[in-house]
Amino acid sequence: MRGGYGTRRNRLKVVQRHRRRVALKDVRQRREASRLAALALRDEQTSCFRRPYLERYFARRLRDGDHLLLIDLNDFKTVNETYGHDVGDALLTGIARALMTTVGHRGFVVSLGGDEFCVLLYQTVLKTAEDLGQNLADAAAAVVVAVGELSVSRTASVGCAALTPGMLVHHGVIAAERALLEKKRQRDFLPPRSADRALGVSLARPSLEEVRLALQRDEVGYHVQPIVNARTLKVKGFEALIRWERPNGEILGPALFL
Repeated sequence: MRGGYGTRRNRLKVVQRHRRRVALKDVRQRREASRLAALALRDEQTSCFRRPYLERYFARRLRDGDHLLLIDLNDFKTVNETYGHDVGDALLTGIARALMTTVGHRGFVVSLGGDEFCVLLYQTVLKTAEDLGQNLADAAAAVVVAVGELSVSRTASVGCAALTPGMLVHHGVIAAERALLEKKRQRDFLPPRSADRALGVSLARPSLEEVRLALQRDEVGYHVQPIVNARTLKVKGFEALIRWERPNGEILGPALFL
């Protein structure tokens, strides 16, 4: 009897240990599944939410008074082209952190890929949403990445749209994008180098950061030349011409750097 009881007790212990191992494995698997699901909703580089999280919010929690702010980083492409993707990634990550800090608990930031972000702002009025949009633009422009003597940064444009329950994500994004484009038109925003294309200028342009550094060094000034009457050969006046005298002796006219 003792032997049989001992055998049953041992078997019971073995079964209990097996069940505990199975339960522990199940808990670990569920935790790992939750971790992977959370990672799928977060952008690895910026730590912002991804679009699926925004879609989930629209489907389950969208309320009257919610607003969508679309944030576009002006001329960000030239950062990667001029300084490389490492600098571009560093600037993008810094801007994302600044946006999340500025938004706080009033909403959440979503990375739409590339140099575009959006912010879902919880129930508020349009004026408050637009004011926050300006704060977000200021926060993005304040982020700087040092590259040697240069300070690389980019400005941001923000469009704001009111949301209503039942609205689809792409409808909200389109509404915010229209507001963004209208704001750019109002400010006469023109992408850099558009004037060059119109004038047929094909020379490599200095970067925005190089121009800023030149201004700090007082390398940009003006030259005065007389305006002479061709008939009388008398001086009628003078004109001031902006020139950038670079350290290597090269002199650039405004069409090549403005």
